[in-house]
Amino acid sequence: MNQQNDICLNTAEWIKDAAYQIGMRVRWNNAIWQAKWWIKGTEPGYPEPGSGELPWEKIKNCDADLCYTAATWIKEAAYQIGSQVKWNKAVWEAKWWSKGIEPGYPEPDSGEFPWRKIKDC
Repeated sequence: MNQQNDICLNTAEWIKDAAYQIGMRVRWNNAIWQAKWWIKGTEPGYPEPGSGELPWEKIKNCDADLCYTAATWIKEAAYQIGSQVKWNKAVWEAKWWSKGIEPGYPEPDSGEFPWRKIKDC
């Protein structure tokens, strides 16, 4: 096993009630995140309430088995930046908050694509 996979296996999962110091790492939603500052209660990939700042930096995707572990995309669900889903024989990652936009298709108003294909399955 290489060092890149070891970090995914050996990093503790994020806990909502835990406090994290700057530089601490957690595993959440098939990725490794690093705290940019002291933080408690803000889920990795979500902005901090009040400031809108992102206190976590994604430093690595842990996608070794995403074809088997990623949740299937659901039209009615809201997805945050960094969310990963399985759809049409691929794994996709949300580039920003989105709801109801099928992976691989643009938003009707802007023409922008909210999903990035990260792996074929």
